[in-house]
Amino acid sequence: MNVSLLSTLDVLLSDGHEAVLVTVAQTRGSAPREVGAAMVVTSDALHGTIGGGNLEFRATVMARELLQGESGAYPLSVRFPLSASLGQCCGGVVLLLFERLTIADHAWVAAARQQARASRPWQRKVQLDNEVWAHEYAPPPMHIALWGAGHVGQAIVTALAALPLAVTWIDPRPEAFPAHVPANVNVLQSDCPVSEVEVLPAGTHHLVLTHSHALDFDLVQTLLTRTDAVHAPFIGLIGSATKRATFLARLRRRGLADNQLARITCPIGLPGIVGKAPAVIAASVASQMLMMHPAHAVRSHSTPVASLTA
Repeated sequence: MNVSLLSTLDVLLSDGHEAVLVTVAQTRGSAPREVGAAMVVTSDALHGTIGGGNLEFRATVMARELLQGESGAYPLSVRFPLSASLGQCCGGVVLLLFERLTIADHAWVAAARQQARASRPWQRKVQLDNEVWAHEYAPPPMHIALWGAGHVGQAIVTALAALPLAVTWIDPRPEAFPAHVPANVNVLQSDCPVSEVEVLPAGTHHLVLTHSHALDFDLVQTLLTRTDAVHAPFIGLIGSATKRATFLARLRRRGLADNQLARITCPIGLPGIVGKAPAVIAASVASQMLMMHPAHAVRSHSTPVASLTA
């Protein structure tokens, strides 16, 4: 279960609403979503997805029937063959886990949300008849530092919101950030953004697109000369071929070698996607980040993680 869905559940339960959490517990053969994919169903809304189509429609109907009925034995699991009878042609089998959640579940949901927002793993075990199934969250293995909260930065944050990525969003202007940011984004307002380079963990992917070319230059130079610079696998700089050539010339005059300069990606985004509109750039950059993503963040197998009681 991802941070966004946990946040939705946290709000719903704290306000006294009931909901059914539907999770893909097992799959065999071809299936529309992976194990761990989940959705939250209320009497009048649907959050998240288990793959759409008739499977999701049937699961939503069943979840709402559970909400309307008396509180019975929960959780329960239901097996769905993805065949013509279900109106789907995947050919596999999906086992869905249905859990009716009330205010009594708010404590574990709030604790899970806090763990996930702090990028700490958590696990919650669910008893299913003669077996135990585990909800599990592992922090996204890919961290992005987004330097700049202008129009393009805001569009990129929106594009990355539902992806299994952790984003640190840095800008010196407090008024540049929107009032609400996605659950996977941590806002860092800093009067001296360059000083934050050393604080960010090794392995961070960097997207440099501030309001100032001078600040862009200082950030790129600092990233390239950081003591563990080789552990910044991606340094992306927004701009044209002219901006790239200008930056490279200046950096060479400051003593940087060609093998260092080769680590700059400018322009950012996939080469085949052309357009200057913020939303187009954001879609291109989000695709570029996903191509470098090592794995999904949500898993279902057991690992040593903090345990949350239901």
